[in-house]
Formats: sequence, structure tokens, C-alpha cells
Amino acid sequence: MSTRPIGVRVRPAVPDDAEETERIRVAGRRSAHRGILPDPPLDALAPRTARHAERIRDPRGTGDAMALLDGRSAERR
Repeated sequence: MSTRPIGVRVRPAVPDDAEETERIRVAGRRSAHRGILPDPPLDALAPRTARHAERIRDPRGTGDAMALLDGRSAERR
């Protein structure tokens, strides 16, 4: 087991994060609702990357944040 300190940083989301955050949103919905809702609607869920990027650009913001582990998102490690 490593004892190396982990560098975690949380920052506000930027439009370039939209693809990854949408991919995570869709995967989370599918995982949470599988077995509760019928499969076809869950399978039809698609990332809305452009829409989400526009929402992040909006000065009112989305409140989204991106957690970075050693300077990278966890999925890009």
C-alpha cells in the first residue's frame, strides 16, 4: 500500500469538462435506475455535451465542479 500523499484539487467546471461530466451523468443514471426502469429508455440516454457546455458558459453557472487527482480527472489517470 502506497503512503504517497494524494493531491486532490476541486475547481469549477469549464466548458471543456462537459463531455466527461455528461458521460458520468449518463453512466450514473443507467446504473442507478437499471432494474427499476425499463432498459430501452435507459439505453437510449445520450450525453448532451453541447447543451451542458452552454450551461457551464452561462454566467449564472451550473454549480458543477471537477475533482482532479494529481492534476487529472480520475477517469483520465
